[in-house]
Amino acid sequence: MTNSPFLRFLLAMACIVVIVAGIKAIASTLVIVLFAVLIAQCLHPLTAWLRRKTHRSVLSVAITILVVLIIGSGVVGVVGSAVVSIKAKLPEYSAKISEMSTGVISMLKDRGIDITSATQGASDPQKIQSIALAFFGGLASLIGNSVFILILIVVLLIEFEAVNRKIEKKGFAEGSLMYKITDLNKLSSTFIGIQALVGLMQGVASTIVLLILGVDFAIMWGVLFFFLNFVPVVGFLLAVIMPTMVALLEQGNTTAIIVFVSWYAINIFFDNVVRPRLLKQSFDVSFLAILLVLLFWTFVLGPAGAILAIPLSLSLKVLYDAFSEQSKQEAAGDRLL
Repeated sequence: MTNSPFLRFLLAMACIVVIVAGIKAIASTLVIVLFAVLIAQCLHPLTAWLRRKTHRSVLSVAITILVVLIIGSGVVGVVGSAVVSIKAKLPEYSAKISEMSTGVISMLKDRGIDITSATQGASDPQKIQSIALAFFGGLASLIGNSVFILILIVVLLIEFEAVNRKIEKKGFAEGSLMYKITDLNKLSSTFIGIQALVGLMQGVASTIVLLILGVDFAIMWGVLFFFLNFVPVVGFLLAVIMPTMVALLEQGNTTAIIVFVSWYAINIFFDNVVRPRLLKQSFDVSFLAILLVLLFWTFVLGPAGAILAIPLSLSLKVLYDAFSEQSKQEAAGDRLL
């Protein structure tokens, strides 16, 4: 009875529920650690490249850490001050949004389209302000933990390099479990590294556009674009909404349209020209699978789960593929015996 497939399925589902509940309970702390792991994985290809050029592991790690500290401190300082400034401007922004939405509703009503009941409360300045405060409050919390994240990144970079040195010295037999995990991990690290590189180029290009147009908080929107690059399908839309809205509120329709069109052009160019040239192997995943993964990790980890969804799922797939293939080989060996 205990070997029943149905009972094994129920036991597996119960274990999954317990694990998900545990992860959800510690989500606020886990997100910080996972962000550090993600950034360290993004930077690891740089460390590997420096090691190949300098032939010194310690020097390559030291240079990468120096880059992390300089850029990280600069980004945290700029984004932190931008968040404070945005919070101060929120009452002004929410009042303008409310005024604009009321004007649109009135214009549609004059043309016989009444959407008052459907949008009731949507133009309330207090509601708009509370939603924006929740988002920027979460961002401020992440910035508040930036020192801890930077320390974790440094430790992880040192550990990654130490593991690489052990692998190179010891080596693993081709076909062994550790060989497969190492090989698949290189593939996922390369994918994440390329995503980060493309996201960095997109972020820099989009920031330059905003600086030329004089849109407020340009660097912060560029940093946000970099992280939302890891969110498939909807990442670009989430990234472009806020700078477009700020451009609309500060400078009017023309600037807002220019921001949206230029960001869209940047996204199309990098997604369809640059990324395919860098990625030697494509990852064919259905839209439904991507959507389910996004929903699941957002439910478990909160909004940060959308950014971490693909890297997390890819890492879990690496482990699953390695263990699954090993189990098949062991089962085949048992049958031969």
